[in-house]
Amino acid sequence: RLVTYRSDRGLRAGVLAGDRILDAWDALGGGDGEPSVRALLAEDRVSHLAAAVGGASPVGACELDVPVPDPEKIICIGLNYRSHAAEAGQ
Repeated sequence: RLVTYRSDRGLRAGVLAGDRILDAWDALGGGDGEPSVRALLAEDRVSHLAAAVGGASPVGACELDVPVPDPEKIICIGLNYRSHAAEAGQ
């Protein structure tokens, strides 16, 4: 599972492996730019993580943050209520 965690290095992309968090970018050997989950997705590097995290060291003390703190867009569906869906003919 991909997570964003807050540490002394700031917000970082991580992999939740059992009860440990592994730094995704450290496992991949670093990278250019911001070490975020959004960058992992944009650079299509998520598929490389499964092999890379095997030898990674767990992160020390940290705090989980929202998974993608800077989403490009948010998509919402307005059919939350049965009466609204019926009113809209859906």
